[in-house]
Amino acid sequence: MTSKSAEDIHTARVFMICLPFIFVLMFYPLVYTFLIRRYSPSTLAMVKKFQVGNKIIAILIVLLLIAPCIYGSFEQTYLRTAITLVAIVLTFFSEEHFMIRLVGAFMHMIVVILLEYFYWKELTMQVGCWGQGSCSGKTDFENLSFLGTLGINNGLLLYDTYMSFDWAAGLYARSIIAIAMHYFAILNLMVQCVWIGFFTNIKIERKLEIIKSRPDEDVVSVFTTFKQSSFFKIYMDMKRGGTHKGTKTCC
Repeated sequence: MTSKSAEDIHTARVFMICLPFIFVLMFYPLVYTFLIRRYSPSTLAMVKKFQVGNKIIAILIVLLLIAPCIYGSFEQTYLRTAITLVAIVLTFFSEEHFMIRLVGAFMHMIVVILLEYFYWKELTMQVGCWGQGSCSGKTDFENLSFLGTLGINNGLLLYDTYMSFDWAAGLYARSIIAIAMHYFAILNLMVQCVWIGFFTNIKIERKLEIIKSRPDEDVVSVFTTFKQSSFFKIYMDMKRGGTHKGTKTCC
């Protein structure tokens, strides 16, 4: 990134924060249409692909946490990393329960609004300051003071009172990608809720083709598949003209 590019970023900083959201709005429908829905003939296949997608997003966000941990001190990164990891874990296990999905989406919003946005804003000022030649990486613009008030970090971005241009540019690019990944996770979790249920988990119906007449209560989920074998045994006994415990003789 050249100094001219850095100055342009500072000038267009209001628009730049919209880039991750715009990118996700454009990119997500393509992924959903061509990779998820197009090759998923059943609801179960759709659910499995959402589970895989959420795990991939969680892993990518973990990788994006490496750079801030390398640059910053423990006091700067501990709570920020812990809060982000909560959102990651909830995303990784989103298929387990509807509350995990809802709380996970909320945690991603918290990470974007309270953490990534303020870091992005401070990094934008750092990169722009370098580009304009107004500072040499030793100026703090106090955009993280709000986080310091909350006790999430020490309110500073600079480590040892200095940040090089390479670190500022690298962490700036990392912030844009991280915000996009969190937006992507929120969309994926919400669409997954549409398929699985906002307040329920999906029930997968399984039927045996040989059984023509089935009891009304024979709607089973993946956790109660023992019912199928029981009804099948009753059916075969009755077909052979025999009896089954708890049933009448077939006439």
